Amino acid sequence: MRDRRVLRVSFFNPPKSIIDPQAKQNNTYFIYKQIHRVVMEEYKANTDALIELNKRFSPSEGAVQQLREQLRVNPNHSIMELYSGRRVLVVINPHGGAICAMRIWEEVVKPFFVLINMQFTFQSTNYAGHAEDLGINFDAKTFDSVLFISGDGTINEFINGVLSREDARSILFRTTFGTIPAGSQNSFARGMGTNSVYTALYCLVKRKVRLYDGLCVENGNHLCRYAFAGCGWGIISDMVKDYERYRCLRRYRYWLLKGIHGFFCLRRHYCCYRYIPDENQIRFLCSHKYPACEECMEQAQNPSTVPELPRAELMAGLQEHFTLDSSSDSSPPTDIEKGAPQPLPSGDLIQLTSPVSQPAVKMDSLLERFSKCMWMEEEGFFHTIGVINSSPDSKWCHSCNGVMDVVVARKGGCCRDMTFALSYVVGQEYNNDLMSYIKAKALEIHSTTDEVVMLDGEVFPGPNPFRFVSVPSLLTVFGEY
Repeated sequence: MRDRRVLRVSFFNPPKSIIDPQAKQNNTYFIYKQIHRVVMEEYKANTDALIELNKRFSPSEGAVQQLREQLRVNPNHSIMELYSGRRVLVVINPHGGAICAMRIWEEVVKPFFVLINMQFTFQSTNYAGHAEDLGINFDAKTFDSVLFISGDGTINEFINGVLSREDARSILFRTTFGTIPAGSQNSFARGMGTNSVYTALYCLVKRKVRLYDGLCVENGNHLCRYAFAGCGWGIISDMVKDYERYRCLRRYRYWLLKGIHGFFCLRRHYCCYRYIPDENQIRFLCSHKYPACEECMEQAQNPSTVPELPRAELMAGLQEHFTLDSSSDSSPPTDIEKGAPQPLPSGDLIQLTSPVSQPAVKMDSLLERFSKCMWMEEEGFFHTIGVINSSPDSKWCHSCNGVMDVVVARKGGCCRDMTFALSYVVGQEYNNDLMSYIKAKALEIHSTTDEVVMLDGEVFPGPNPFRFVSVPSLLTVFGEY
């Protein structure tokens, strides 16, 4: 009878009342203790690695100790009790991509969190720019991590909202970001190695983390934004202007717009660009779908000291807000599901913050480390210039190696362009002489025809020139490598 009673209880959390000397001799209890020891050792090792990685923000020893207390692992806890102290903010964009975010949450993520006793607060984006408001209002003392069930645009807005704050470094020091792909491109999830919802949940639960680079982008007015998937000029900037018009086509709009703007060449794009090449131009193949890349395994755990960063400028007020991932309702309703602490209320963007027009740190401070480097320059007509941090368009980009991959597609004559288009269709575009693939540390584009660039699927307005700098180890994320 005693044996059957032990076998019927929760395998991961046996009640204390039945753990007596006789129960401890049972094979089931022995197996539980072995699994408990292995799980706790791995979890503690991952937590220690997370703390060591976050020291790159150069905080004081007191701040490190506070983070250690916040993420404290009690070896006496059961496996189920392990997660009761975790606080996760779940941000969902229910209208992005294939409109599957809410289904993923209701059918997979929420039942899993309830099962393991993970404390969470659920928040859906209800209006344009809501994710940026949430980032501005984010309380890093309440939540230790943020999980996005969305596409790249929602993640970009939230983190730019965080980076517009004066205490941005403190938030990045305390907070780990994760994502479950539910958008059109899902480049951010691809770069993190969490293409599957189950992989993302595994990394979140195990606290398995890696580093993730960012791109700092500045226009001619010295306004800064950050990108994490990629940026583009030329045909790409023409496409992004039409994204909202063809939103009903979901992910297929990208292929349609590539065909319209690429095949018909509706506009000619002329610019002068210059860049600082990286010393290592070797292309290491990276399969983001099945993470097993030696380059990522080495770089994802090798942190670089994060420099002082320019504050991200909020786009509302510069132009009509460019992200319409959510419903068109202009009012900001709140849809919060209580699973743990509630976030601070979200309101009007102007009431939340008043960013200074002249940030203390500018792009020039990031470029100082390249003062002795030689710039390479080229001028002419181009189809597009892409800056890649993580994208399905490149099999050689790594989101943690501290450099950005620059793809240059030049414009040729009619026959050469047709040959180039055919090589693109069959996946051999990098063998064409009109295409260049460069690993660069910094890039500047000065155009006479375009006043916008694409930034993580959104419009970033000019004026020229646009400057791009890679920021190594900007984020700590839950991910595989």
